[in-house]
Amino acid sequence: MPLTSPKSPTLFRPEHLFKGRNGSPGSEFLFSDGRNEVTLTYDIPGQTDHQPTGHPPNIAFWVIVKGRYEYRIDDQAPLLALSGDVLICTPNHPYTISAIGDEPCYRIAVYNPNVLINTDIGGLTAKPPNLVHTRINHLYLDSPERKFTVIENPENRTFAIREYPGTTSKAHWHFDFDEWWVIVAGNLIFEIGENRAPIHAQQGDIVFTPRGFRHQITTIGNSPSIRMPTTTPESVHIYTDDDTSAPPPKK
Repeated sequence: MPLTSPKSPTLFRPEHLFKGRNGSPGSEFLFSDGRNEVTLTYDIPGQTDHQPTGHPPNIAFWVIVKGRYEYRIDDQAPLLALSGDVLICTPNHPYTISAIGDEPCYRIAVYNPNVLINTDIGGLTAKPPNLVHTRINHLYLDSPERKFTVIENPENRTFAIREYPGTTSKAHWHFDFDEWWVIVAGNLIFEIGENRAPIHAQQGDIVFTPRGFRHQITTIGNSPSIRMPTTTPESVHIYTDDDTSAPPPKK
């Protein structure tokens, strides 16, 4: 059966997706953005068998949505990955990724079915973007920066963006690619299209917007938000209706 993606803006909340599984682990396809196939996996510590695997070269990266994972590459010391962390999959190196701790865990897998990702084990000591392990919350510990590039390859650019309560992004749309976000921290309102109910997103949620929908994002509540959008490397933004270089926004 072919994989289908939402035709309209959609909120994915992991706990809701797996509510009917009665505590059994498994995976759910979320969407394709034209470049990637994005899947959410639900893991129960001690119930999922993670044998060493020679990783196929076209899985780009994971995002840990909830819980704790141990990621081991070859015979190196394991990496502890927490909620909001990003892990690059290193092609042609045996790996294991295992849920640990006392609570259910969720992770997103971003799979490029037609692209070979050229990422090597040397990324363990590299600087962002393309660290094998990026702890998003640590990027902001001693930095006033708003935005970091976390992943950059021929198909994708993934950012971490921190905003303070009351901050609203400038409304825009992308005519040539779908955009999606992982919410790492905080609470946000996504206003997408016209005459559509706003999407209220919280930590752990995934928001998908098909190409062509105008959108703007507001951080609400009492604490900063961190969101991770995945775009194309060019990431063309259209801001005004009189910009004739692109089709008008969808409703």
